[in-house]
Amino acid sequence: MLLHVLLVLHLLVSCRGGCAIQPDSSGHVSIPDFWTSIGNGAFWACSSLASVSIPDSVTSIGNGAFWRCSSLVSVSIPDSV
Repeated sequence: MLLHVLLVLHLLVSCRGGCAIQPDSSGHVSIPDFWTSIGNGAFWACSSLASVSIPDSVTSIGNGAFWRCSSLVSVSIPDSV
């Protein structure tokens, strides 16, 4: 429960200079199904991020969510956004 609360609180503020979720060893992040939005700057300058899978539960992506992610080559965005 505490982890869930921390993740939700993390979404409510901008995460600057890092990854909202740490990418796996291949640089991939799968956004959890309980997320409904990706906040402003959530992955700002996350240089290890290479690909992102976003679930249908996400309906909005904030400004600069993936700004300066220098290794990012693939983002799967559902029709819900």
